[in-house]
Amino acid sequence: MRAFVFAVAAVCMFAGAASAQSQLVSSVTIERGEAATLHFDEGGGAMLIERGVAPPLTPFEESVAHDLSGGAFDYAIGPVSAPMTGDKRPTPSPITPHAVRLKFVPAPDEEHTLLLVENGYEQAFRYRALIYIEGEGEATDVCLVMPALRGFEHWPYRIDRIELSALRLQPWREGDAVPCA
Repeated sequence: MRAFVFAVAAVCMFAGAASAQSQLVSSVTIERGEAATLHFDEGGGAMLIERGVAPPLTPFEESVAHDLSGGAFDYAIGPVSAPMTGDKRPTPSPITPHAVRLKFVPAPDEEHTLLLVENGYEQAFRYRALIYIEGEGEATDVCLVMPALRGFEHWPYRIDRIELSALRLQPWREGDAVPCA
């Protein structure tokens, strides 16, 4: 009987933690070295469903990070985006459907900072961002992440944390612009 009561209590505690973790959020703050996963409900509300230590960069992500840190995409600054494809890159891992996965990490050189955004929805993912350096926050431009693709944001300096807000999905069709603001 005692084992049964413990099992029921454990299930109730787990269910309570899961529901608390899946509440609607208007923003999410991620520390350097962390990752988070968002789901969107049918009404368009964002739910933070997972947060923790960022997993290591995949070979594909390392390849893009190396190019970003090395200046290969210096023309993609401000309101300009650039595709991160090419025959020389490792094959990326599959994108998780119905999730937006965020990874905020140092680049391999440890000096630069990366935000990797994986959009597993059939709509584009839009957001705004504030970056924090030594406690001081400032707005930064970020680009829309197209449906079922990844977006990489790069800063050539250390950022301690980032706050993402105005989290939303929006319609997007092939040929539409990829705005950065």
